Amino acid sequence: MKGTSLLTACSDGVVRKFILNESLHGPRTIEVFTRLEEKENSQIKMNLAVRDSKVLSEPGSFEGQVQVCTDESGKSKAYIWKIASQQWELLGKVITESPKNVRNLERTDYVFDIDVQDGVPPLKLTFRSGQDPASVAEEWLQTNMLPFSYKEKIIEFLLQNVQEKDISFGKKESEILQPLQKTAAYIPTLSHVYFDKINFEGILAKLTEFGLNEEKKGILKGSSIWSSDVENKENAQVHAVITELLSMRVEYLFPTFDLIRKAILFPEYVTEIMKYDIELEGAFLRAINHPATTQNVLTAIRFANNCFRTEELLEKIIFSHVKRIFSCLASVADQPMKPALCISICTFIMNFSISILHGKIDKKENWSEIYILFLGVMLQLLRNTSAEDDGSKMRLIIALGNFVYDSSVRRKLVSLEIQEYVIKYKEQTSGLELQGAAEETLNEISKV
Repeated sequence: MKGTSLLTACSDGVVRKFILNESLHGPRTIEVFTRLEEKENSQIKMNLAVRDSKVLSEPGSFEGQVQVCTDESGKSKAYIWKIASQQWELLGKVITESPKNVRNLERTDYVFDIDVQDGVPPLKLTFRSGQDPASVAEEWLQTNMLPFSYKEKIIEFLLQNVQEKDISFGKKESEILQPLQKTAAYIPTLSHVYFDKINFEGILAKLTEFGLNEEKKGILKGSSIWSSDVENKENAQVHAVITELLSMRVEYLFPTFDLIRKAILFPEYVTEIMKYDIELEGAFLRAINHPATTQNVLTAIRFANNCFRTEELLEKIIFSHVKRIFSCLASVADQPMKPALCISICTFIMNFSISILHGKIDKKENWSEIYILFLGVMLQLLRNTSAEDDGSKMRLIIALGNFVYDSSVRRKLVSLEIQEYVIKYKEQTSGLELQGAAEETLNEISKV
């Protein structure tokens, strides 16, 4: 009966039915432990009403409505109604099993599919009753490494698609879409940005294609460095495999940088990495040497971004080879780039600007040369960054703001052309964060 029950299938793989009136529990309502077949270890005690498959011949009542039906073989399956296709789409098989090792699961009341790029599967955005849309948007963007300029759109989407009773505002609703009304400060920015997501199975598949045998692949899979499900702390064999991978032909290096950039985010593993720092340094220089492939530059620069996490690698990889790095970036940035590559390079420029802000470059003998190289790459990036890529623009503006912050010497090095691009970005964007960062940066440049 409409309005008396609700059946949901959430991203944790759990099908749940909520019945307001217990007298409506029918004879076919059974209490079971259930999960969708595709989602393991997602079990919860619930009342599950199994319906006849005839309901699938009728249109759903709303986007995301879920029905659980039995097929001709007697197996239960969950289906979700999609308005765009006007069809019930299969979510997965519902399995009834005896209760084992039931875990405490976090409730998810809303699950949305968010398309962020053509040709790429949508990302899941979850929202629980009582959450603040702004906090959810910020966490989701950070988790998926998406431009912060999307924040307003995500908040607006949540406000339109989540019932008002389920929203808890951390601030007044009138302020939530206008973050610049608070005392926002983008300059200086002192927090580094790291790349912590990897497709481990995809990396292993590519390395296998490049000749990694099953035994060595098993060593990598069995290490706690990349697989949280194992507890193997013995890294001697891992070192041997990584060292071998770093000696591969230059066009085969890019997957290995992804492995290492993930590993160096664990403080306890940095000391282990420094045991093969010479091989790592050599592979990095080979990867960025002209003519560098796009794949090598992408993964090598992401790895370089994560080197800002530790002083040993910052000095060994970045500061010891500043000129060669900027030479590579200048070559790549001198033409339009794909978004993933562009934001990786712009992130490096921003992370490097934090080292400038901390005075680490001023201590170098060739500091003035480094500043000129830095601004040269920045100008090329300002020229060639896509008009729609507010995320990369934001990192460039912050980098420039950090560069000129509290330094009359560095302010004088900023060309009029760079300033004109900042003004252009500010005028053309509708993103309040980018407008605010650009305004603060221009104010810093104009200080005497």
